[in-house]
Amino acid sequence: MKRKIDVLRVIVFEEGLENAKMFVAQCLEKDICVQGRDLKELFKRLNATIYLELPHMGTISPAPDKFLGMWEEGEVLAHEKFLEAPIEARQLTA
Repeated sequence: MKRKIDVLRVIVFEEGLENAKMFVAQCLEKDICVQGRDLKELFKRLNATIYLELPHMGTISPAPDKFLGMWEEGEVLAHEKFLEAPIEARQLTA
């Protein structure tokens, strides 16, 4: 029997060159990843992607293990106002 996912954990980090940085959101329980220029755009895209992937969640594998390590090092990201899906987010700070 497959376990229902109540909350998707998401690690948020920045990637790219100094003048072209993007925010990245990587889910842990399912290998779903999106990018955005700012946190508002990032979470809008993440919410839309999760909604579109809901029918296929049973076939999506977990994210690679390296992201779990990032989760453990991250700090809670207090931007719940951007979240429509049940998501717990942490941000990796440099």
